[in-house]
Amino acid sequence: MSPRDMPIGGDILATLSAASHKLVRLLLGLVLLAMTLANALNAGARYLFGTQMRGTDELLAFSQVGIVMLGLAVVTAERRHLAVDLFPAKSPINALRRLVLSLVTFAATLYAAIQSYAFVERMAAFGSKSMGLGVPMVIPHALVFVGFALTAAVALATALADARALVSEESRR
Repeated sequence: MSPRDMPIGGDILATLSAASHKLVRLLLGLVLLAMTLANALNAGARYLFGTQMRGTDELLAFSQVGIVMLGLAVVTAERRHLAVDLFPAKSPINALRRLVLSLVTFAATLYAAIQSYAFVERMAAFGSKSMGLGVPMVIPHALVFVGFALTAAVALATALADARALVSEESRR
């Protein structure tokens, strides 16, 4: 759930969720800044000294995967996927649409997480490492699993919130 959708009050789960949401956004921003710095240093070394920093391209690629996968969970929590809202925000049809989208997102990302985990297990069995930095390839592949698993958890939480909203909307009628 995004912080703006959180209930106001002493709900510790809502408070922890909002804090973790802010922390993940901060982490993503810091990683993006570090990637920019690494890219600039690598370009400077290449053009000024005729050399390049070993493994920078790998580091940037792995970081991009991490940003995309963690960003997927953030975008899901904020409900900021590309969408066209055809119904008024408070209509029962919109509440039902949000519930269905949350459930579809949950199912798709849970399936992807399960498949990603199976792939991570296979990568761990191979023990392969990246060519530039020697990073075990299980690490960048695990980022995909973590991103899908977090997104599935967020989608389940939004689906539960959507179901509660739909039930409360129906009870007001």
